[in-house]
Amino acid sequence: MSGTAGAAATDPTRCACWWHLFGAFGLHRIELDTWSGNERAVRAFVKAGFREEGRRRGAVLVAGRRYDTVLFGTVREEWPGGAG
Repeated sequence: MSGTAGAAATDPTRCACWWHLFGAFGLHRIELDTWSGNERAVRAFVKAGFREEGRRRGAVLVAGRRYDTVLFGTVREEWPGGAG
């Protein structure tokens, strides 16, 4: 595991977080979003196992420039710990 601040979760960390949310809390879906200019977050979400599910084009205004809102999600069936 890298000591770099802001690095994406490693597989054991991802599994522990997903177990907690899907297993302990019984959630079916985890969703998060960011703006398209936040490339580090986009890479981190993908690396953590989330899929891009959609965009709201031009929804965010940052420093006079328009960016998309990017929606990511995962569902219980995609969790390495099991379906159901």
